[in-house]
Amino acid sequence: MRRLLTPLIIFLCLNVIPVTLSANPPELPVRKSHFLVSYLGIPVLDCYQDFRVKDSLITVVYDNQIKPFWAKFSDVHNIYAATFTTADFLPRNDAKEISEGAFTQSFSATYDEPSRQLLVDSGERLPWPQGFRSVFSAVHYLERFSSEITYPTRLAILIEGAQWRAEIVDLGTTSLSITGEAILTRHLRATLQPDGQNAKRLTGRTDILMEFLTTPGSTLELWIDETPRIVRAKVGEFPKAVVLELVKKDVMTRETD
Repeated sequence: MRRLLTPLIIFLCLNVIPVTLSANPPELPVRKSHFLVSYLGIPVLDCYQDFRVKDSLITVVYDNQIKPFWAKFSDVHNIYAATFTTADFLPRNDAKEISEGAFTQSFSATYDEPSRQLLVDSGERLPWPQGFRSVFSAVHYLERFSSEITYPTRLAILIEGAQWRAEIVDLGTTSLSITGEAILTRHLRATLQPDGQNAKRLTGRTDILMEFLTTPGSTLELWIDETPRIVRAKVGEFPKAVVLELVKKDVMTRETD
């Protein structure tokens, strides 16, 4: 398993979500969480989320590591990072570092507001239409404003340069047992469809998550508590659904098994 991050991810950690050492360090709202990712009810990945707010920006980093037992068969270590505004959750930067067995991929992009373009690290420039969010800024927009939105609703999303729309419905209130306590959650379901003729992904091959999201009719379900905070997410449908569930709050402890 790779343990070293690329200079791109290091740059994000040092410049977008800094923790400075000084006599009077700034107080930065920080949320560190550990999620367990399961497939067919079997735990396969640990997902560590680092969510930070600084000034008018939010930066979230997801560090996904396969559990040691499954690493004997295929190594997976995927890192996603996204920065977006606190007011309207419009994207500013996206980055990812993918290692899925023999497949590796690096990607970064900047959302340039004056030109309304997505500036990709490869040098390409793609249109960024008004109102389009990135995958993670859209998910956290739903997390933050789930109780204020009128459903059904629609979100416009850019996925690696491709234009998609997510149709979101409210499936009602659900009681879940999370981190040992029963909590009430709002249950949302988003269904993704290509938006017009601009749904071709920037890269011919991509990671498993983005591959799934750019499949017409793919679904993402979210369970959001009153914090508000996503405590469970489900990608896909039974029997092949992948479920992510919060198992520890405000910690980033690395698991060993």
